[in-house]
Amino acid sequence: MALSMEELAFALKLRDILKGVAEEVVDRLRPKYRYAKVITIDRANYKCDVTFNGETSRVTVNMGVIQPSAVNQIVRVEGIGIDKYITDVIGGPSVLRGSLLA
Repeated sequence: MALSMEELAFALKLRDILKGVAEEVVDRLRPKYRYAKVITIDRANYKCDVTFNGETSRVTVNMGVIQPSAVNQIVRVEGIGIDKYITDVIGGPSVLRGSLLA
């Protein structure tokens, strides 16, 4: 049985909604903060790719005033869903953006 274009579009939208709900539930069940290793740093856009302990997939997190100074540093990440951000840099110096030190 072939699906019509309307049924296919509905199925794809439903899949995306269910995926988002599942990701949000998993994020809420995780601890308030987690530790991750820095993979890439994009200072121009205040973004950073990290991998969480025990996982292999990259996650993009926001950087604010506290930023890692190099890749492979360990950072503490807080937040839920797509609003994840770095709150501390462990195991090396950090860069204080917007200050006299940056």
